[in-house]
Parts: sequence; C-alpha cells; structure tokens
Amino acid sequence: MKSNQIVSPIYLGFASQKGGVGKSSLAEVLASILYYEKGIPLTVVDCDGTQESFYKLRERERNIIDESPDIAEQWLFKK
Repeated sequence: MKSNQIVSPIYLGFASQKGGVGKSSLAEVLASILYYEKGIPLTVVDCDGTQESFYKLRERERNIIDESPDIAEQWLFKK
C-alpha cells in the first residue's frame, strides 16, 4: 500500500438477542488476529455497557499472565 493512499475504515458488528453465544469472545479473537498477527490498527468498542464483556475478558487474561511465568515470557517475547 502506498503511503498517500486513502484507506476507508471497515466497521464490523456482532449481534444477537441471546446472551452467552460468544459475541465478545469472537470479536476479541478477531481483533487480536488483526492487530497482533496482521499489524492492522484498529479500535474495539464494547457496546454492552451493563456487562463490560471486553473488560472482564482482558482482566481474565491479565490474571492468567500474572499467574503463569511461562505464558508471561511467551507473551513478552512476541511483542
């Protein structure tokens, strides 16, 4: 891609009337692949304000990394 080329943003949404079907998990996995593996800059917005799904997922990941030196070392090595 040329540096002067204009890139239009892509908007993705995951929705379902039923809770617990994996919308936030799917969005987080896709965002992780696009950002960490493909290097695509992005913004993730969690519109489920009452449950704060992304916040809870990230806190869980931080706790796993804090509790496991092996995982922490692998994560730091990839950065």
